[in-house]
Amino acid sequence: MSAFKRAALIAPAGGADRETVAAAVEMLKRAGLQAKVMPHVFSGAPEGYLAADLKGRLQDLHGCWRDKSIDLIFCVRGGFGSAQLLPHIDWELLRSRRIPLIGFSDITALHMGMLRKKAGIPVAAPMPVMFREALFDNTESEYTRHFMRLALADRIPAGTELTRPGKEEFNVIKPDYALGQPVAATLSVLVSLCGTPWFPKLRHKILILEDINEPVYKLDRYLTQLAQCGVFAECDAVFFGQFTACGEEKDQYALFSRFAEHIRGAVLADFPFGHRFPGISLNMRRHLRLEKNGKIFLIDT
Repeated sequence: MSAFKRAALIAPAGGADRETVAAAVEMLKRAGLQAKVMPHVFSGAPEGYLAADLKGRLQDLHGCWRDKSIDLIFCVRGGFGSAQLLPHIDWELLRSRRIPLIGFSDITALHMGMLRKKAGIPVAAPMPVMFREALFDNTESEYTRHFMRLALADRIPAGTELTRPGKEEFNVIKPDYALGQPVAATLSVLVSLCGTPWFPKLRHKILILEDINEPVYKLDRYLTQLAQCGVFAECDAVFFGQFTACGEEKDQYALFSRFAEHIRGAVLADFPFGHRFPGISLNMRRHLRLEKNGKIFLIDT
């Protein structure tokens, strides 16, 4: 993260306790970054699941773009609330500077809006509340750190291969070639945006899906909705990521294999993205190239 100088921490959805945020700030400092906690991260709201009221959360987001010293933004956690901001965001302001906004889970809503409005740089990566678990406290934390660095690098070396932890091969359900920008999303959050002005255009994109705490029948419901909305006929490939605490893996694979029939291009399972670690970070302004042999490469343009 040496190319960046000053990071901001915002809470567009749920909040986090001061101790956890302070620990994250210290980790960012050790990585060579100044860190600013935006004013409403700890404001609280009548709804206990929100970090602050809508006005406060929106002010913090806009404030990051207006503060020219800030060049990197971390969303402290997910939960719920990001979608509430979408109709009120000054998208012209967010198009004025290409700042990476880091998060996933409920932050999917902001990322999808950014893609649709061509604003900022959406980066799906670990959030401050999970820094310790993701970047230090697992057996392959260097894997997570490596791909997070790549997601934030100015340039990546030609021929950089995206691998699974332990160099395992990808689980290819339906082989094909694909080249496109990744759209990394939590499935249930993505589906909640169907029919809104913030659902992204997916033509020639690689859709990467994950989720947590959803039984298989609900995954079926969400995937059915995407299929009936024409999403799977539009994107060039679908990678199914980590579906944590989402029923039996054999039932997940059966479901993904069934939906592969509706997907125009390649289909992979067990892609290392989701709510458990080690895992990959994805800069959605870059490209992925999937070969027919199942190898995946990161591409700058």
